[in-house]
Order: sequence, then C-alpha cells, then structure tokens
Amino acid sequence: MSLRRDAVNRGIRLTYENTSGKRVRKPNSRLIREIRNHDDDIIKRRARQTKDMIGMCQSIMNILGFGKKPNATPPSPPPKKKPNAIPPPPPPPPPPMKKPSAIPPPPPKKSAATGANMQKKLIEALEANLERRGIKQRLNGNDRS
Repeated sequence: MSLRRDAVNRGIRLTYENTSGKRVRKPNSRLIREIRNHDDDIIKRRARQTKDMIGMCQSIMNILGFGKKPNATPPSPPPKKKPNAIPPPPPPPPPPMKKPSAIPPPPPKKSAATGANMQKKLIEALEANLERRGIKQRLNGNDRS
C-alpha cells in the first residue's frame, strides 16, 4: 500500500496551503510524521477508554462485594536505615541555674470570703451594683417609667 493511500485512508490531507494561498502537495516525510502522530493519538485514546472501563468495572465489583480482598500476608516493614559513620553531636549543656533570691515570693493570698461569709459578701456586692446602676428602684416598684 502506498504512503499517500495510507494517509487518505486515515483521513489526513495530502496537501497544505503555502504562504501565497496555493495548495501544495505534502512531502513524504511530513506525511510519515502525520501518520505516526495520528496512530499515537488513536492508541492514547484507546488506552484512556480502557482505563476508564477498568475503573468502572472495579467500582461495580466493589458495590457488589467482589472488590479487592486484603492480602493474606502483612506488608513487609520498611527497610532499616544504615547507621551513620559519624554519630550526631551531643546535646548542648543545660543553662546555668539561677541563684535563689534571698526573699521568697509571697504566697498567693486566700480570699477572706469563704462559706457563709462568701455568700454575704456576694449579695452585698450585687446589691451595691444594682444601686449603682439604679436598677434596685425599678425592682422594688418605686420607679413607674
């Protein structure tokens, strides 16, 4: 089969337009390159279609419960690293200790409000807050606004 007949069977044009607008026959080298590219495109398209079909079949098998089964043997552990010829440098020394001050810090103060005393102080604080904001009068019903 001739090269030109092969190109026609694949749907490749045998001519091209030159700069002056005239149709000129393509040389054999250009036809060979276009035929090769055409075949590569067909192979790539078929490979992609096959990959998509396999993926669809796998998803159907997974839905039906016939998907991939786990391996009977556990996976092998990762390879061990070779010991380095040079050991890592030692850690830096700890920072120097600070001298304790002569006067220790005062202990935290305990609040005087404990038990019943705490309830009394809390109620006094709330009442003082109400008076400060002028709400106590409204709660008592003295304010008719």
